[in-house]
Amino acid sequence: MRAITGSARPSCAAVLVALLATAVLGTGTASASHEPYSFVNRCPVDHPLFTQPAAGPETANSICVTSNSSHGTFRLGDRRVTTGSSNLQFGVHFDENVMEPGETVAFGGSLVAEPSYPPGGLLGIRLPDSPPSNPLQGIKNLINKGVFEGPAAVLGVRTRVLLAGQPSDFNLSAAASPNSGPVLNLPVMIRLEHPVLGRKCLIGSRANPIVLQPETDVAGDLTFIQDPLAPEIFAVRTTGGAQSDDAFAVPRARNCGPFGVLDPIVNEQLGLPLPEGGAEIRLLDASATLLGDNVEPFDPTQVRDRFHDHG
Repeated sequence: MRAITGSARPSCAAVLVALLATAVLGTGTASASHEPYSFVNRCPVDHPLFTQPAAGPETANSICVTSNSSHGTFRLGDRRVTTGSSNLQFGVHFDENVMEPGETVAFGGSLVAEPSYPPGGLLGIRLPDSPPSNPLQGIKNLINKGVFEGPAAVLGVRTRVLLAGQPSDFNLSAAASPNSGPVLNLPVMIRLEHPVLGRKCLIGSRANPIVLQPETDVAGDLTFIQDPLAPEIFAVRTTGGAQSDDAFAVPRARNCGPFGVLDPIVNEQLGLPLPEGGAEIRLLDASATLLGDNVEPFDPTQVRDRFHDHG
């Protein structure tokens, strides 16, 4: 482990991270009760780009980035779906300044998202709600959940959000500061799952993805978490935030049913394709974690080794 001496100076990027976060979010709190690696359990530390700074300039570095949301909403036209937990993790390499999106390279992205169940299911219909005092409401709920929507519904559709490519143009200052532009570009596709639709019914593709550019609405509360055995490694973590994007386009669904014969029906039901502004995503109870070496000359191999020690 390298000692932090007078000749080892904090990086310009790291100082800016701390100053920006403190200025925007208020005074942060230090945490000794948690080691930082549990928040970045899929960091691509074995990717060649992660350790590349070891042979580069002293200002080059790689960091782990995690973005998590416990719930939110996704709207296609006039259809709104409540989303479950989502967790995006990737690495970011930079040579000079992590604050500038044009100077960063994202790599090793992975997305784990809980499935959602659109109201109305395969046919886009459901029995309307009645006043809670109406004895028929309980029966309607059973029919809706058993036939039209939900995990056990006969005509229920399950949707999953999948990565359609690597994140790009990561902007740390936008992540920390509300209403200051996109945090990153995130290409995704949505898989619609039902026995009738098959498992290749996709809205978007790798060649023609839905490109999300979420902006920070609420930055959240700030915590610093230091590795007690390697104090030059620490994480900056925010919790209680929110992000959204309401300016992206959505392409047509394809490959729905045998040989895509159900594509026209699915696209008519969902009103696809949608132009920019025809859809919206909101990520609530959002948290983010950035983990890396904070002392020049940077040594991301130590981050990799400490990450594996906690694997």
